[in-house]
Amino acid sequence: MLALRFAAARTAWLAAVLAVWLFLGLAAAWAQTADDLAKLQQQAGQLFAAGKYAEALAARRTVAACVEKAERSRAGRAGEATADALNFLSWYALFARAPAEALGASERAHKLAPDSLVIDTNRAHALLLLGRTHLARALYLAHKGKRMSPGFDQTWEDGIVDDFDALRAAGIVHKAFPGITAELGVKSPELTAQIGATRNNVRELYGAGKYQEAAAAAESLVDLTRRRYGEERTEFGGALSWLALSTRKIGPSL
Repeated sequence: MLALRFAAARTAWLAAVLAVWLFLGLAAAWAQTADDLAKLQQQAGQLFAAGKYAEALAARRTVAACVEKAERSRAGRAGEATADALNFLSWYALFARAPAEALGASERAHKLAPDSLVIDTNRAHALLLLGRTHLARALYLAHKGKRMSPGFDQTWEDGIVDDFDALRAAGIVHKAFPGITAELGVKSPELTAQIGATRNNVRELYGAGKYQEAAAAAESLVDLTRRRYGEERTEFGGALSWLALSTRKIGPSL
């Protein structure tokens, strides 16, 4: 599963899942301390952020093996925790230019959690990078218009575009990216990176007490999110909130 907003969301999700596993003592069931597993997960994230994808993938393999063995020990079979770990493994494998491994991990994860759209994003990417474009395209289009998860208004197609941006940033480009984006009907996909940069700028200006500059940047953010997502999405609502906060700090003199 992801400006690397989608990738960051995946990392945050894994951290939360690992916290639950550690609380339940699953790591200890594999004779590895909770601290060891947490450190390994952190190390993998740091390696990934540094662009050391092969090393990050190696760390994720160990995490996934640990989680699966622990879950089997506790529940008698691999399940949701293993699917989550395999999902992250497949994401890292994509960046390590190991699409075959990414496909294998994502297909195993899909069997364990067949309703997960996040897992299917990695399956589609792996198929595409393996040259199985017809199958990849069918999977990309199969989930068009769906929400990535309940209570979360990011759509499947937005997640795919975010992933394409993340892959491009890592130097992984496929000639089918633009065509798939067009078929998914994504409006103004080129604005995604600009929105992320503008949002970060607003936060920095606001945090530095430069409220008038933050308000000006927030106005741009409102326009960008409206054009990219429309007015029904949380991205647009978030931009409005930043504008309101900044304007309130300025006061009547604005």
